[in-house]
Order: sequence, then C-alpha cells, then structure tokens
Amino acid sequence: MIPYLELAKRLAARGHAVTFLSTQVRVLAHGAVGAFLTHCGWGSTIEGLVSGHPLVMLPFVVDQGLIARAMVERGIGVEVARDESDGSFGRDGVAAAVRRVMVEEEGKVFGSNAEKLKEVLGDRRRQDQYMDELEGYLTRYKPTRTTAVPNGAGPR
Repeated sequence: MIPYLELAKRLAARGHAVTFLSTQVRVLAHGAVGAFLTHCGWGSTIEGLVSGHPLVMLPFVVDQGLIARAMVERGIGVEVARDESDGSFGRDGVAAAVRRVMVEEEGKVFGSNAEKLKEVLGDRRRQDQYMDELEGYLTRYKPTRTTAVPNGAGPR
C-alpha cells in the first residue's frame, strides 16, 4: 500500500489529495465539488443531498443498495455498474459513472434534480410541518391498552 503523503505527491500534478482530516459536510460544501461518490449509507446520502450534488453511487451492504436504487429512480445520480456474475466492480465502471454525472449531457439533469431536492431538504418551514404532521399522526393513532393488536404485539 502506498503511504498517504507519497500518494498525495504523486497526484499533485493531476489534482489535489487532502492530507488532513475534515468533515464530509465541509468537503461537500466546497465549490470545487461537482458530484459525490458515495457508498449510500443513509447519513452520507442525506449529506450529499443537502449539499445539492448529484450522486455517483457504489453501495456495498445492507440497505445501501435500496437507497441507491431509490436515488436512481429520482434522477439524482447513477449507480456504478457491477459484474452480474459476482457483483464486483472495476475502475472502468466507476469512471463511466463519474463521466455520466460530470461530463455527459444527462449530468445536467442529475445536477438540476439534486439542486431541487436540496431546496426541499433545506426548507426549514416545510421540514417543521412534516414533523408536526408526523407527531399528529402518531398521537391520533397511538395504540391504547384496550386497542386490539394482532399477534399479541404492542403495549402490555
């Protein structure tokens, strides 16, 4: 494995390698970021959406594939193609996904959709309304001790 500082020196002519720790949110807020390569954990996905960046998705485990597919359906980005026989991926698949989001014409649509979602997620009044509605729903439909619950589940 190449030591990190050596890697940073090798990449210096082609780009920039961060050699200090920073929060993901801070990096995503930087103006030079055009897309977000993510494993699609829910926290990272939300951070990417709040930043307004289209997503290049490379899910690995558990719910990450479901989250990636939901974002693809919403036109927020693309999932890296995998080998159908064993689920592996390679650099060509990653490069193709990044190119689709960053270079090709459809990338503008992904960016526009991500910006629209950023506006929704950043609308504090709307988010407060959603929370109020959820609280009202939970209060109205809260099971009571006398409420029949199937299979014996529920409050005792």
